[in-house]
Amino acid sequence: MKKLKLLGERMSKLFFHKITLTIIVPIFAISGLILAGISMASSPSTSVVQNQGAGICGARVSPYNYQVPFGNAPWNVPVCGLEKHPRSDDYSNRMFTHGTYNDGTPATANNIGKFTVGFGFEPAEKNWTRAVYYASDATTTKKVQTCANNCLMSNFDDGANIYSPKAWLPDREFPWNPKWEVAAAGDNELIIIDEAKGLLYSFTSVKTGVTAFTQCFPWDQNRLCASSAHILRDHNGKVADYRTFEGSDGSRGGGINYFATLLTPEEVKAGEIRHALGMAIFNPTFGPECTKQELNANNANTIDVTCGTTVAPAAKFENAHLRSIGDRFPNLKNLPIDKTMTLSKTVPEGMRFALDIDDSYITNWINSRPDLKSNPQKAKTARIIATALRDYGWMPLDTSGNSAGIQTAGGMSEKNRKLWNELGITSEKDDNILQGLITKDNIYAIEPPVNNCIDGSKSEYFC
Repeated sequence: MKKLKLLGERMSKLFFHKITLTIIVPIFAISGLILAGISMASSPSTSVVQNQGAGICGARVSPYNYQVPFGNAPWNVPVCGLEKHPRSDDYSNRMFTHGTYNDGTPATANNIGKFTVGFGFEPAEKNWTRAVYYASDATTTKKVQTCANNCLMSNFDDGANIYSPKAWLPDREFPWNPKWEVAAAGDNELIIIDEAKGLLYSFTSVKTGVTAFTQCFPWDQNRLCASSAHILRDHNGKVADYRTFEGSDGSRGGGINYFATLLTPEEVKAGEIRHALGMAIFNPTFGPECTKQELNANNANTIDVTCGTTVAPAAKFENAHLRSIGDRFPNLKNLPIDKTMTLSKTVPEGMRFALDIDDSYITNWINSRPDLKSNPQKAKTARIIATALRDYGWMPLDTSGNSAGIQTAGGMSEKNRKLWNELGITSEKDDNILQGLITKDNIYAIEPPVNNCIDGSKSEYFC
């Protein structure tokens, strides 16, 4: 086993392949077998990817004043020295060619290799980004109400009893500011962070006005209406500190917390992104779910070809019940793409990708872009994101209705919008900041870590 060449004693110790990074999963959030831990293990049949990041990968900016959440979770581990996936070419091609909607017609040819960053400058009704707010900006407190019909019980109080009124009318209050706004295009996701206490609150399908009356009927107007409301907890049900917690809470498509892997303007302002970036893609895998026997056989002609799965550190398989892309998007049902978008063109959530590029490549790319050359601050932001895609990579963790897009703390927050403006991001056009950076030849896929499951088994797939 090779020792990885990394800066600092702490980083060197972290990256021995035998190191185990414990992932604790709350049992109330995920059905099926629960993860007990994750090992950054290597496969003898794979090769170590070498690029300029090897040896100086990540943590190059000093001083650095942004606290990366979730401790030493696998997505916070730099990729340099990690093993290349034996099916890297296959999965990379799937990501590049079909990550954004591509039905094979000339009309969608330009979508091949299209990757965006959702900065969230659209109007609320067209905005899909996550609204992130901080307790330090709150002016009061509030309670939440989750709808009692086809919604998820809240774990604010305990989350243990689905028949308890506290499952949808919890007593716990959370920081609030009446000026806070949430995107309204669909998922309507809200994250509230109490930095001083280490508390992380997450909400989905937040509704206001008439839509709140419909979703949360009978609605207590003194409460926030949402379809789910969670506070980060560990597997014992104890409220967890998001700053050091290294697990999953079963939220989001891949089962990883909504705030984990999220691109924030604060970290870009700090000069460096020190984690993999979460991405929503059009083509995550669907069912039928691979059996244990099929996974153990590890046949490249079966896994994600005739059956689907997700890989560590993903903690669930959100699309296991689907059998086609049309099942996920009813408007595509019976269209040609519903037949042509087979499992062999999909990507498992949790799969990590990165760019095999060096600093000179990034510089040349920036110089090839007139919009970046003419805007030094925007160019600096582009360089920081590009470097992160090299040193930490990205992971598909959600389903997108169209574009393969990096998920951000978006512009629905006035504070975030101002920060993005300071960083050279000023309009929806800047969502295309990655144009020309990613090519079919510079993407590679990384061997997943190994899940240590609660029954004592080990797997590179979700437990």
